[in-house]
Amino acid sequence: FGGYKETQETAMCGVCARYPCSCGILAAVIGTFCIFSASCATSIYIRLTPLYTTISCEHASTGVENLHIGIPLISPTTLDLIIQMNCSNPNPYSIGFEWTRLGGVYLGAGRTKVGDTSAVPGKVSYFPADGFGSIWVRANTTISAMMLARLAGDLIQSKGQLPLRLELRQRLSVDVMLLGSMGPKVSQPFVKECGMMISDLGL
Repeated sequence: FGGYKETQETAMCGVCARYPCSCGILAAVIGTFCIFSASCATSIYIRLTPLYTTISCEHASTGVENLHIGIPLISPTTLDLIIQMNCSNPNPYSIGFEWTRLGGVYLGAGRTKVGDTSAVPGKVSYFPADGFGSIWVRANTTISAMMLARLAGDLIQSKGQLPLRLELRQRLSVDVMLLGSMGPKVSQPFVKECGMMISDLGL
């Protein structure tokens, strides 16, 4: 093996001796490639450090659609709440949300289920990298006399204000921009609860 290695080295030296310009160009190309790779690695490290910064959100609006007022003790009141949350994403990657199945709408400290959550037609829940985006949620809600009776204790203790919790069952997709082009895309199931206080149940 030692003789074979020496033969290789001798052959390489012979080639470089006969074609010094070619060996110089090859060395320059290899050196440039190494410098470029190190620069790319450093850029990616700086770009993705820290890997995650907290996303801050605030309630933007709540609208009511498909309101059907029921008859007390006979039929329930149904409505769709259209909720928009505005969020600031300081991370170097975009985040998208796609509904996978219905979530739940829960009211009161005892988490009485009053409806389901789903996507809002025509609205996209998306956070661009280093930018601002929105989450849209449709909460299909039913308010009946029986449900209000179950919530009577919470209504008395909370002076008419009740926590409303929205369960989001979505698939979260993360797109990483690296060196000005699309990088890897990662997606996984995502379950989260958002909440707010409501004070008017006089429907």
